[in-house]
Amino acid sequence: MMTDFFAEGSATDEHYLTLRNSSEPIRAAGRAFVERLWEQVAPYVDADVPKRAAHAYLSCFWELYLAHVLLERGIRLVPRINRTPAKKGPDLLAESPKAWIEAVAPGPGLGPDAVPELVTGSLGTVPDEQVKLRLRTAIDEKKRRIDTYKERGWVGAEDPVVVAVNGARIDAAMFEATIPRIVRCLLPIGHEVVHIDRTTGAAVDRSFVYQAQITKRSGSDVSTDLFLDPAYASISGVLYSRAHELNYGTAGQDFVFCQNPLAAAPLPHGWLPVGVEYWVEGNRLYQNKHGEVGV
Repeated sequence: MMTDFFAEGSATDEHYLTLRNSSEPIRAAGRAFVERLWEQVAPYVDADVPKRAAHAYLSCFWELYLAHVLLERGIRLVPRINRTPAKKGPDLLAESPKAWIEAVAPGPGLGPDAVPELVTGSLGTVPDEQVKLRLRTAIDEKKRRIDTYKERGWVGAEDPVVVAVNGARIDAAMFEATIPRIVRCLLPIGHEVVHIDRTTGAAVDRSFVYQAQITKRSGSDVSTDLFLDPAYASISGVLYSRAHELNYGTAGQDFVFCQNPLAAAPLPHGWLPVGVEYWVEGNRLYQNKHGEVGV
């Protein structure tokens, strides 16, 4: 018999504790949603996900929700018992085409480059570069883990691998620009520039600043053109969402998927038939949203 996702016992994650213990209707609804996810996707994720959630809730929710969306969108997953090894390696394995998915949910971070908390009722600028650093760091950490999986033979050299990032723990990440921030972590695209006709005052064009790096408070530079670097060819694409148990809408509707133009094992366009897909051809960035292709 399957155990409940939320169980009695010690827990350190405040979000988990609130969901488990609160009697508020909105929290109860969120808790019930997570339990339904667990019931649906338990065969495809680690059996210890509920135990880990007590100390790292959102990361575990993200694994459940990601599996849920893939199944709902017709992407078949391989049960854990049919994987080798069954209890190690990436979080999910899709079949036909085969693709490994490694999930991560970074927080706001610590130290001088941490993303500042939002203050209700105050005005300020969006800490875009700090958020990009947090997302960029999470991708880099997963890249190293993927390379380890390949070295151990758990992931084949020719297998596609997707890094799935959830930004719900970073409040400031809710503020987006024309080109999603996750894409601007992977390709050298900076802020948007609007071109104004000096005579009429009308906007006549737009462009984007070239930005291939971010300078940290320490003075060191961090690259933001990972998908132009052959060292990241082991990542076929990066998927992004801010979904959580109280904000998810239609399954996967907020997903952003960016293809790696240098991927050693690329995935076909439309592999993820939901949200917005970005890819590069030549020196142009393209997007496909619900079947409508644009630039």
